[in-house]
Amino acid sequence: MTVVLTFWVGRWIWLMIDIHRGRPDRLMDFATYYVAARALWEGKDLYQIDGSQWFALGKESGIPTALGIYVYPPLFALLMTLLAWLPFSAAAMVWGAITWASFLGSAYLFARWVRLPTWPFLLCALLFLPVSVTMNYGQSNGILLFLILLAWLSLHAPSAWTQGWGAVALSIAIWVKMWPALLGLYFCLSRKFLRPLLWTGIAFLGLGGLQALILGSERWMRFLRVGFPDLLRLLMLQPPHNPLWRSFSGPLFDSARPHTMPLAALPFVLLVTWLLLRRSHLGSAYDLSLVLSPIPLIARFQEYHHLVLLLIPLWTLIAEGAKGTLPRLSWVLAMGGGMIVNAHWILGWLVVRRGLGIGAPLYTSYTLPLLGTFLIWMALTWSRLARQMEAPIIKRIRDEADAPASGDGE
Repeated sequence: MTVVLTFWVGRWIWLMIDIHRGRPDRLMDFATYYVAARALWEGKDLYQIDGSQWFALGKESGIPTALGIYVYPPLFALLMTLLAWLPFSAAAMVWGAITWASFLGSAYLFARWVRLPTWPFLLCALLFLPVSVTMNYGQSNGILLFLILLAWLSLHAPSAWTQGWGAVALSIAIWVKMWPALLGLYFCLSRKFLRPLLWTGIAFLGLGGLQALILGSERWMRFLRVGFPDLLRLLMLQPPHNPLWRSFSGPLFDSARPHTMPLAALPFVLLVTWLLLRRSHLGSAYDLSLVLSPIPLIARFQEYHHLVLLLIPLWTLIAEGAKGTLPRLSWVLAMGGGMIVNAHWILGWLVVRRGLGIGAPLYTSYTLPLLGTFLIWMALTWSRLARQMEAPIIKRIRDEADAPASGDGE
């Protein structure tokens, strides 16, 4: 544990040095959140601001990196106002520390859940390159991972008070990046999560009311009329109406870039996942892994945005391996999937930094993250199927072993 934690501290120090030096490709996503918070602070409308105003505000804020476009609900920007009063360099260091701590906290929560030491899960996160990309770009994926784990564990607790806090955590995650609402959809379809679903709905509406109160009716209605429909269009893989958003997200909808699974495979993946969830023990780590693992397969942002979610499936498989119950094929599939996902960034480094033109088509197609995610999903699926097939056999062997003993007793 000490060795792994030392490497984690070293990784954080390395990031802090890059931030201090003003490396231009560091914390680009955080720069977007920071400028959005400054825009709210100055009374601007995030869903009406034009490109010239947006980039001028970034320049005034002293942003040394490339600046993206804020395409999220307002809650995240409101939370970021807590950092917006700091100079960008200082705020970036605080955010880097928060992101770093979120992965440590997630590993600790998962280890407590499965009753195993924390170090194997920290080591996995350290070696899984999407985690490094999230930290380098200053993304919110680590925070979302922590909130989802906290919500899942809390919503399965018997205490209504604990469930309430879990609902708040999940609602914050949904208001930050909408797609965690898929967990709420799972609660609806499972028919056995009525109370957690009710708590989540109340917390979600409460956070919506709080945003309306802080923003004021005009800016809140602007989000509902303009921002929210465009968010839904992005989720449904459609170009947004907002010209600033469209200019930023347009390349994502290029038909030459196959960001999604082939349509013939998607129904199969989702059907098998749903059938396994219906037969599984609700509340287990496998359940959460099965809910999360298909998300990168159906999203257009395989490059990095959702791949951090694969930590939970990988951690689940590690936990099963530590207990000696993971089939060998699942182990091979999981290792292969993780290595293929990592290979995408190794290839990207060779293409972008070393000019390896021959690898550019494979890198820009995002085939490797797609394939790696599919293999990790297959590892989960095979492990669950193998356990379900073994259960009747084990029961029959135990019954046959107990039968002579019962006969002798008579």
